[in-house]
Amino acid sequence: MSLKDRLFNIARAELTDAARRFREGARGFLDPDDLDVDDVPIREGYVPPPTATKQETAMIRRYYANLELPIGASAAEVKAAYRRLMRRYHPDRHAMDPARTQVANELAQELRKAYEGLLKYLGESA
Repeated sequence: MSLKDRLFNIARAELTDAARRFREGARGFLDPDDLDVDDVPIREGYVPPPTATKQETAMIRRYYANLELPIGASAAEVKAAYRRLMRRYHPDRHAMDPARTQVANELAQELRKAYEGLLKYLGESA
């Protein structure tokens, strides 16, 4: 088996797993209300802003969960996580199968929304 075939099989397995998690609503990708934000780890020393509403706090927790980061991660960590996940789930990597491309498009949109929302929350620009 060539290296190309092995890499393709790995990418196919990861996307299949992502599609399964998407269908099940895992990590808040499908239905934000399904995400248990209490399970998201919180970085030591993190203090939420006093002006944040309960809804805004829940949204920020969802964004951190979508990027697989602990609450309170820095802007640099957010950018690195976004790049890492986009390398894995970018739609162009799965253009051979329309079903996978559709799932990858939806995942990429959710990741982008979380990335932009967290950068705005952290006072950074994209």
